[in-house]
Parts: sequence; C-alpha cells; structure tokens
Amino acid sequence: MSIETQVLLAGLGSAILLTLGVWLARIWQSRQAAPFRQTDPLKESDQGVLTIMLDKGANFSERREVNFYFYGPAERIEELKIEIEQLGFTTRPTTMQPGLIATVNIDFNENWLSGMIDTFEDLARKFGIEFDGWEASVPEAQH
Repeated sequence: MSIETQVLLAGLGSAILLTLGVWLARIWQSRQAAPFRQTDPLKESDQGVLTIMLDKGANFSERREVNFYFYGPAERIEELKIEIEQLGFTTRPTTMQPGLIATVNIDFNENWLSGMIDTFEDLARKFGIEFDGWEASVPEAQH
C-alpha cells in the first residue's frame, strides 16, 4: 500500500475506509501470487453472459452480488478458502459436491470480471481444483 494511501486512511480515521484499505491491500498482496490482469479479454461465453445481463436491464454501475464456483478435494478447497477470503470475498460450501462458492457484492464491470476470472483460474491451478465459472445477480430485471 502506498504512503499516500496510508496517509489518506490515517487522516480520515473512518472504520469503513480502514476496512476498504485492508481489503485493497489484500488484493494487492494476492496479485503478487496470482496476477490480476485487467487487460485480458473475456472469453466468448463470459461476454455472452454480460450481453444477456444487459438485455435483462443490468446497469453495471450498480452494486450486485457475484458468485464464483470451485470444486475439488475438501482439503484443497479449505486452502483455497483462506486465500479467497483474504481477497475480501465471503465463502460458503457447495451443497452437491465438495466445493466452494466465493461471493462479493461489488460495482460490477468487465475489467474487474476479467481480472477476477484470471485470478481465480490461477488459484484453481495453484490448488489443483476446478474453477467452474461465475454468475451475477440482475436485480434490475425484477423491476
């Protein structure tokens, strides 16, 4: 974390901003092990999901829940869980087979999604498990 960021966080003294700073620091640290590559293009299937979301009325400037799915041996999933939670995600087990669902509520955009997919594919390789993709809520479709 840069000195400027530390000074900003210390000067504001807000618990919310401090939590955000810790979360950003964890993301920065995780990039060292699993690079966050914002410039990689999305796969055609992922781009197709974004198109469907837009067709359903999604406004990507709005916060939404995004879930990422992983499957593999329970002991490897536990190791993955630790790293994913350090990125600021909440986790819960899958119900049908050993796995993990990583969830975040975030301002969603294509660059962020591309970077997270790359990060999660790297983590899946690191732990020898399957990254099975993602889904996102479209609350705008309910209005």
